[in-house]
Amino acid sequence: MIERLLEFKAFMQIIPKTPQELEEKMRILKVFLSQNKDLEPFLLKQAVEDLARLWKIFSERNQTK
Repeated sequence: MIERLLEFKAFMQIIPKTPQELEEKMRILKVFLSQNKDLEPFLLKQAVEDLARLWKIFSERNQTK
């Protein structure tokens, strides 16, 4: 279980550079969560927080271009 949590955390640290990469990340996240139902209570809150953080970074990056 710890191994999968670390894998999830590492995946969430990757910042997408394009809207397509962000969409792909969300698709992968959806699959990961569906395949790891036992981790869902731990991961859902973290996933929402991380996606919100990534979206903010992504949006700010695109506004400065």
